[in-house]
Amino acid sequence: MKGVLWVRVSSEPQSRGYSPDVQLRELREAAAKRSIEVIKEFKVSESAKTSETRKKFRELLKFIEEHKPEYLIAYAVDRITRNPDDLHTIHRLIESGGLRVFIVGQNKVIDKDSQSGDKFTFYLFGNIAYLDNMQRGERTKSSMLEKARRGTFPSRAPVGYLNIPDPSDPTGRRRTVGLDPVKGPLVRSAFELYAKGGYSLATLRNELNRRGLHASPTSKSPKSPMSVYGLQVILGNPFYYGMVRWDKQVFQGTHKPLISVDLFNRVQARLSENRSYMRPASKKFFAFKPFLKCGYCRSSITAEEQQGQRGKGHYVYYHCSYGKELGREAKGRKCPQGYFREEKIDAMFAEALGDLYIDESIASMLREQLTKTHAEQQASEKRELRRLQSEYTRKTNHLNLLYQDRLDEILTKDQYVEKQKAIQKDLRDIEADIEKLGQINRKYKEEGSTILDLLKGFKKTYLAADFERKAGILNALVDKAVLRGGQLHVFWKPPFEILFTLGQGVREKREWRA
Repeated sequence: MKGVLWVRVSSEPQSRGYSPDVQLRELREAAAKRSIEVIKEFKVSESAKTSETRKKFRELLKFIEEHKPEYLIAYAVDRITRNPDDLHTIHRLIESGGLRVFIVGQNKVIDKDSQSGDKFTFYLFGNIAYLDNMQRGERTKSSMLEKARRGTFPSRAPVGYLNIPDPSDPTGRRRTVGLDPVKGPLVRSAFELYAKGGYSLATLRNELNRRGLHASPTSKSPKSPMSVYGLQVILGNPFYYGMVRWDKQVFQGTHKPLISVDLFNRVQARLSENRSYMRPASKKFFAFKPFLKCGYCRSSITAEEQQGQRGKGHYVYYHCSYGKELGREAKGRKCPQGYFREEKIDAMFAEALGDLYIDESIASMLREQLTKTHAEQQASEKRELRRLQSEYTRKTNHLNLLYQDRLDEILTKDQYVEKQKAIQKDLRDIEADIEKLGQINRKYKEEGSTILDLLKGFKKTYLAADFERKAGILNALVDKAVLRGGQLHVFWKPPFEILFTLGQGVREKREWRA
């Protein structure tokens, strides 16, 4: 008879001690007494949360399936498995693979012919081990959250800080967070440079890597460069202005802040302004679809991409969504609207833009108004941002006082949880409002920039643009466009309907007065 030994210890300190050797000696002796030839020994010291994270356990399973040993020998059930996935795998090997599990600590052998009581006890101990594993995880999570509530970061210090011995602990075992004299100033400069403008995340990442700000070292990558995502995580972490964010909650930290709240919020506003969302690769982009309506049935005009004859090329066609699909009727409904190639729609919009007239005096007046409006927008945004920042700080302080009231037993647990949830919801709403401010300002800047470009010449600017840019131009100018009988009738946004009327007058040589 052949068998494999499985020795597992729960922690790294145990693996360096005598426990594995004691287990191994006892397992060898038990195997020899039953005349079992040990063909392989597995000795591990890793966590046993799931079988996916247990590389050695997967190696054990593979070895059993390939070499078909009669016995798996372990000291106890919880030495083999501490999660239901592993337990199910062992059960399958026992029932269908003919494996026998020899539990040395109980001097029991479990196989498919074992009594139901012995099987039940075996699986019960496996599930108790799983329960113990979950409870220990919950205790650890609760302990770390409590540490965060007290203002101490319960994990590895973020970039720019170091985990150092707590000077207030005479034993030197307790750890705290202190500034990194090398990376700390570089992280501060990252916030300052991004807040000033002139850098994208990618270009700022390159500059910081040049200055020597690397990502946190790991065993596999002791000195890897900072990534764009890593930089984004740093710039969005409230830890740097003195807060501890843990388990979706934010607490006042005891560590020394690296930056001010104002600098942090200015960076968040810039991140919101510059955030771009990638269009899903599977979703086609049709530049003119948002603006077009059918002049016959008032339905939307839709678009689709079709392959050319004999598989040559791809072409975009626009047609009424209420009418027919290419080559067959849709839902039995008909609309006399025809099909138009994207190039034809593009030419129609270009022709319509040629009717917009603007001279230098009007352009100058519009530039002046845009500049004034933008300045007013920025001033309003700054006032609102300061108000939101002040409200955020006030709510955060309220949350800290609330926790102190709970410690002093002024509040019951239920009262504390209810008030805590309400304040945390307010904090999330404030964060969302700050993000919206940046989005509104970004949208205004984009449209303003587009209009300023158009003042150099509507049609000329449009013809020089790609389809995505053309969509942006039309978004700034067009309210809607109606397609009927091969003609495009454009309805302009204010004040561009006035420029269209002026254009018609210039073309017909009419004289206009201010």
